[in-house]
Amino acid sequence: MVLDMNEISPLEWDELTDGILDLVDDEMRAAELLLNADPPLPAPSIAHSLMAVEYMLFLASQILGAPRKAWKNVEEYLQHIGEKDPSLRRALGPMTALKKAAAAHAFDEDIRKVALAAFKAAGKAEKTLGDFLDEKFDTMYAAHEQDFPPGNETPQGPGKEYMQAQDIVDRAWGESSAKKRATLVKKALEICPQFADAHVILGNDALDSGKPEEAVVHFRRGVEYGEQEIGEKAFEEMKGHFWVAFETRPYMRARLGLGSALRGSGSVEDAAKEFSAMLDLNPNDNQGARYMLMEALLVLGRHDDAAALLKRYDEDTAFWLYPKALMSFQKHGDSKISQKARAEALGSNAHVPAYLLGKKKPPKKTPDNYGLGDQDEAVIYAAEYGEPWRLAPGALDWLAAGV
Repeated sequence: MVLDMNEISPLEWDELTDGILDLVDDEMRAAELLLNADPPLPAPSIAHSLMAVEYMLFLASQILGAPRKAWKNVEEYLQHIGEKDPSLRRALGPMTALKKAAAAHAFDEDIRKVALAAFKAAGKAEKTLGDFLDEKFDTMYAAHEQDFPPGNETPQGPGKEYMQAQDIVDRAWGESSAKKRATLVKKALEICPQFADAHVILGNDALDSGKPEEAVVHFRRGVEYGEQEIGEKAFEEMKGHFWVAFETRPYMRARLGLGSALRGSGSVEDAAKEFSAMLDLNPNDNQGARYMLMEALLVLGRHDDAAALLKRYDEDTAFWLYPKALMSFQKHGDSKISQKARAEALGSNAHVPAYLLGKKKPPKKTPDNYGLGDQDEAVIYAAEYGEPWRLAPGALDWLAAGV
C-alpha cells in the first residue's frame, strides 16, 4: 500500500492513522501476552514487536512523503525517515535494540531478555512516533483550514467551520474529564450544530452516567446528522462497506451507541434491530456489534436467529464460544454435545466462570482493552454479555459443574 498525502484530507489521514495505530496496539498486546505467558514459553517470539514498529514506521514514512514504491523491511523505512527527518531518526534509538532482537533467531538461553528488549524498544518507538505524528497533524490541520472558506461543506470537502469543530471534538475524545468534554463539545456544536461525533460523545457520557434515555436522544441526533454527512447517494452505494469509508464512521459510532443505549433502557428488541442493521451495512463488523446482537437475541429467546448469527461469524473467542455453550445447554441439556461446547468455551478463557458465578469481584471500572484469554476479557464478557446465563434456568450451575 502506497499513499499520497495530497490525495486525502488531514481528517482522512487522522482516521487512517487511528486504524494503523489500532493494529500497532494489537501487535503490542500479542507481544505482551507472549512475554507474560504462564507457564513461561521456552522461546517467546519477537515477531509482534517487530510488526508493531513496522506499522508505525510505515505510517511515519508516508506522512513524510514516501516515494511510490513497495516497502520491504524496517531498514528501508528507517532510511527514508533519516533522509526526510534526521531528528526523528535520531530519536528512534530504541530501533537498535529491536534490530538486534530481530536478528536473534537462535533462541538461546537469553531469548527472554532479547524478546523483552524488543518489546520495550517497540514501546519507546510508539511514544516517539506518536509525538511526531501529533505534531505533524497539528501542522496539516492548520494549513488545511486556510484553504477553506466558512461553511460546513465545499465541493472539495469539509469547510473551515466543520474542520474547526472537528479539531475541538478530537480534543474532547482525548479528554478524561466528563465536565471538560462537555465544555469542548458545546463549543464545537456552537460552531457546527449538526456535528455527529459531538452528539456521540454526549451520548457516551450520558450512558456512562446511568442515563440511557438521555443517551438515546443524543445518539439519535448523531445518527441523523451522520447520515446527512454521508449523503443519500453515497449511503446507498456504500452499503456493505461501511466503516471502511471514513465518512461513515461518525454515523456508525452513533448507531452503535444508540443500540447500546436502547439496550440499557430495556428496549432489547429495538436494540437488536440497530445491531442487526449495522451488520447489514458493515458485514466485517469492525465495531463488534455482533456480540451485542448475540446477547440481545439470547435475552429475547430468539435462538434460531442466534444460531444463524453464530454460523455467520465463526470464531474461537470467549465472546462467541460461551454463547455457543449456553445455547447448546438450552437445546440439549447436560449432554455430550453441550459438555464439549462447554469445554471449548472454558478453553478459550478459563477466567469467565469465576466472574459469572460471582466468585470473583469485578473491578469498579470495566477494562477498556483486553487480551484473548485474559482476566480483562472475562470481566468484559461477564459484565456486558452475562445476562443470558443468569436468565437461563440451571445454566450457571451447569457451567460451574464443568470447572
